[in-house]
Amino acid sequence: MSDNNFPECEKFTGRLKAICRCETELPLDGPQSHNAYRRLWGLDPIINDSPKPAPQPAKASASGIMAMRGLGDLLASGIKFATFGMVKPCGGCGKRQEKLNNMFPNPLLSKDVVETTAVQSGNSEMKWAYGVTTVIERLHNGLLQTTLESLKRGGFDKPRLFIDGDNRGFERFGLEMTHRAQVIRSYGNWLLGLLELYIRDPFADRYAMFQDDFVTYVGLRGYLEQVQYPEKGYWNLYTFPHNQPDQLANRVMNGTKTHPTLDPNTVGFYPACQNGKGAVALIFDNTAVKFLLSRPHMIERVQNSQRGHKAIDGGVVEAFRQEGWTEYVHNPSLVQHIGEQSSMGNPQHLKSISFRGEQFDARTLLSQTVT
Repeated sequence: MSDNNFPECEKFTGRLKAICRCETELPLDGPQSHNAYRRLWGLDPIINDSPKPAPQPAKASASGIMAMRGLGDLLASGIKFATFGMVKPCGGCGKRQEKLNNMFPNPLLSKDVVETTAVQSGNSEMKWAYGVTTVIERLHNGLLQTTLESLKRGGFDKPRLFIDGDNRGFERFGLEMTHRAQVIRSYGNWLLGLLELYIRDPFADRYAMFQDDFVTYVGLRGYLEQVQYPEKGYWNLYTFPHNQPDQLANRVMNGTKTHPTLDPNTVGFYPACQNGKGAVALIFDNTAVKFLLSRPHMIERVQNSQRGHKAIDGGVVEAFRQEGWTEYVHNPSLVQHIGEQSSMGNPQHLKSISFRGEQFDARTLLSQTVT
């Protein structure tokens, strides 16, 4: 571009001269951002049909605003704009930026806004918050490591560990950890874990609470993100034998079939028997988590001296059942329980008869699943 096109810019040098002549990219959009600087300097704006406009970044839009996770991202963008991008982040800037994002998240990242923007922009990325409850015994016997390796193949590679009691040795996994120095037992650890996931990330689309003694399929996360989540319901990924569709389709209580419309050959999610069998892998959407954590039953059940510290599955299903919500299970079972002895003192779980093995890719079910 000839210097004669913008003689007013000759008083500048370097990047300021390039900004004046609209020859460099800026954090905001197109000529409008360059013109903001020109007006600040008392110069006329450059019209959109300049002889040779520089390539411009994408227009600022709802998706651009949504990309800002919180105050940290907003301040970083402002600094970049105000300094023409010449100030580079320092070593500790990223940590401070992340801390501000967590303390002051973007209020636009509510579930409804995120889903609407994803549809408009074609961005199908789903935000998850997930963790694994565990104890030192499961570290020593290898069950936790087996579970974490299987979860990683399934797409859940960075769970937060909720450790009840002794926490020596868990750092080997390189994961975020929450340690309860004084043992609070299985139900307390699970409930506080779910609450912590929500507090840390109140706008996640899905929340998953895993236990430390199961294996799953390759591509589990990818599959779950493509399946329709139920209204007024939650997913139990572990399917007991009596929750299999061929068993439920023929189940009769008081002379009436309990699941009269269920196809015995169903592939996908369907209503369980509502007895709450298994809590090794439970999935909730944002609405379900808020609903569950606000149920009186979840708080009051700890007063039961016999079962208040265990039977997580029964506590969850009952809290939902009282309000007309439904537990859904899946055929084939999406996980297999591998713990021979319950850390809660419960009877040994029955093995799922429909689990297809750890090497099976859950995403292949998409062509068979009716949602």
